[in-house]
Amino acid sequence: MDLGTIWRVWLPMVAGLWGLGWMFLYAPGPHGPARWIGLVLSLIGLAGVILARYTLGRSFSISAKATALVTSGIYSRIRNPIYISGEIFCWA
Repeated sequence: MDLGTIWRVWLPMVAGLWGLGWMFLYAPGPHGPARWIGLVLSLIGLAGVILARYTLGRSFSISAKATALVTSGIYSRIRNPIYISGEIFCWA
């Protein structure tokens, strides 16, 4: 794994997990079942994004450009797993 991959993919994911944990613990509002459901949905969505980006490997880019067709991993089941996982994350 090169330094560019760490900066582009993994550092934002770690920051997202940290921010999600901070919001769950310290954000104002009731700490009831709705907050736990939101946390679970957020974690599922974020895990899906992480898995999809990891599966893409060197084919991932910020701008839309085709470098290689990925048909393994989560991409063998879902056509756009980053979009689906992002939607699940936003529902929370």
